[in-house]
Amino acid sequence: MIGVVAYWSVHPWITAHSSATKRWLSLFTYPLRTYGGTHFFMINPKGEDIGYSSADLVYEEFESLEQILSKYPKANYVVLTGRSTQMLRDYTHPKGDTIYVTGSDYADVEFKKFIGHKADFIGIACGEIPLWANQASTIALYDRKVKEIGINRN
Repeated sequence: MIGVVAYWSVHPWITAHSSATKRWLSLFTYPLRTYGGTHFFMINPKGEDIGYSSADLVYEEFESLEQILSKYPKANYVVLTGRSTQMLRDYTHPKGDTIYVTGSDYADVEFKKFIGHKADFIGIACGEIPLWANQASTIALYDRKVKEIGINRN
């Protein structure tokens, strides 16, 4: 299993356009499919009707990150953050069940939530330029695939 966690939050542009929710979700799901992902986890604390389903990805909604950690206690968690001493370019992605976690588009992940779980905290920042959550997860999935198939980066 290779999964990505997304945090549902209603952006003003999503409510302004009828098809925006589908477009926003595709920013996560298209790269997830492309780079070999199998699971898409949505943290939806208010239980809003997102209206998403997928024939080729396992899709699950949770009220909190803690619920995902509880349901998948043996998974490898890769927390993508701007604050880490280990950078993505030097990282060896775990084998087996792996779940990539970013914060929301507006906040980083609370590191203390991962106490007692196998979690790597990987720096994915680009200098002072912030990344949206979907960009960070796409970059990590691409990096995993490139390293998996052995493309020479030099």
